[in-house]
Amino acid sequence: MVAAILVVPAAALGAWAAAAAVPDPTQAGARVAPVVAPVTSAERRPTATVSLEVRRAAGLVAASPTSGTVTATAPVGAVLDDGAEVVRIDDRPLRAMVAAAPLWRSLGPGDQGEDVRRLQDLLVATGHLTATPDGRFGASTARAVTAFARESGAPRGVTTFDPAWVVWVGPEPLRVESVEAPVGAQVGPGGPLLTGPAVASAVAVAEPQGGLGPELGAEAELLVGPVTVPYAVGSGAVTDPAAVAALVTALAPATAGTGRVQASAAVPVLSVPASAVVTGDGGAVCVYPDERSAPVAVTVVGGGASTVQLDPAAGVTAVLVDPGAVDGLAPCG
Repeated sequence: MVAAILVVPAAALGAWAAAAAVPDPTQAGARVAPVVAPVTSAERRPTATVSLEVRRAAGLVAASPTSGTVTATAPVGAVLDDGAEVVRIDDRPLRAMVAAAPLWRSLGPGDQGEDVRRLQDLLVATGHLTATPDGRFGASTARAVTAFARESGAPRGVTTFDPAWVVWVGPEPLRVESVEAPVGAQVGPGGPLLTGPAVASAVAVAEPQGGLGPELGAEAELLVGPVTVPYAVGSGAVTDPAAVAALVTALAPATAGTGRVQASAAVPVLSVPASAVVTGDGGAVCVYPDERSAPVAVTVVGGGASTVQLDPAAGVTAVLVDPGAVDGLAPCG
């Protein structure tokens, strides 16, 4: 009986030894030939996310062109377009003038210049002049001035325009935010009458700590939704009026949000499989041109889970796709 018991284990041991002599099919399948892939050229546009906030400045102040007692004033909320009554001083109406700049002198027949053109624009807007503004004070402008003057309480037959008849309200119609000189107030030339709403003067750009990095260049672009405006890296703000207006519209109704700063032009990069990039001791980053070559130090500038973008200075044209599966490679770093 004992001999039989001993025979069974001996037979089992022989079967295990025979099985162990056969190569493991899973290990044989894991051994693959080194794969080398060509490096492709690509372009990259460096991008960074930034925080944005609209900064507002005090609204335009409509100033009195003359002195006297305020006897009537436009109410808060009124929109003052060309010819709208802004205020009455000593019961004489002063009307709004929408223009890029105020009038700085009296204008009469024979005068020429941009201020004459601005006056003519006003007279056209108020229906007193039908001729095309040309910057020359002629007979038709004189007749229009006479009509405007009569409505402003001036003597009949006046042909010289007095800047004291109008209040400059800026380059756009002004919505009254507050009344600075109520009825009964005494005002002098340059005294505040009405104030418009605060206006967006800049969009502050909060760059990441340490800055945006040299890869974006000095001149970049700021993107918010469909809007793209120029952005000077490191400036921390967009101040160009047209750019500010576009960004405010893109952010509306909010006054803060996020945007993207990107390089104005794409930069060349090398694209390789992510598996080809090896990190060695001391943080060195390398690729191998093939299984027999020494590692090449590279700088990673972008990429994702499947591909990595390298600085073209690396100069490699091919890479070992899976250096981790190849024995005997020289260490990176």
